[in-house]
Amino acid sequence: MFPPATVIAADLDPRLPKIMIDAGLISQAILNLCVNARDAMPDGGKIFLQTRTILGAVLRPRFAAARTEPYASISVADTGVGMEANVRSRVFESYFTTKKPGEGAGLGLSIVHSIVREHAGSIEVSSEPGAVRKLRSIYPFRQTKRPRYNPPRAQNEIENRSRQRETVRYAENDTRLSGWMH
Repeated sequence: MFPPATVIAADLDPRLPKIMIDAGLISQAILNLCVNARDAMPDGGKIFLQTRTILGAVLRPRFAAARTEPYASISVADTGVGMEANVRSRVFESYFTTKKPGEGAGLGLSIVHSIVREHAGSIEVSSEPGAVRKLRSIYPFRQTKRPRYNPPRAQNEIENRSRQRETVRYAENDTRLSGWMH
């Protein structure tokens, strides 16, 4: 999937606290970012992944919605061709691509954007033509305690009503299905 001329390096913060995320979706987002980085380096290069804890106060100038508490930051940088401002402003649009027809659908980064948003996070792009390109997503720390389960009120009402004698009528057009329900 990645040519031998592509080097992947990582600087992962071992002190990063655990956060509540959908690991499958975040893995998909990171893979999409890495594939996008690979495609930006047709002759090979370096992809660099980094995780950090970053304070909301530091993020607020770039992310107006950032609160004061810490965030988990996941960055993917590459030594690819970089992006012009008009491309940079559209990279998260569905079906936007700079690739030739048949080489990509333009969904990878829009999917990343959706995944980040689904996790109450934000994402930013920093890139200039011919310079290192970096995409950083941030995720708020959340309680890792599971909420206490309280059955919905409707379920309790159904259970209470089931003690009464009632008749349920069932109608089905498909004789294969209705034959066994007498």
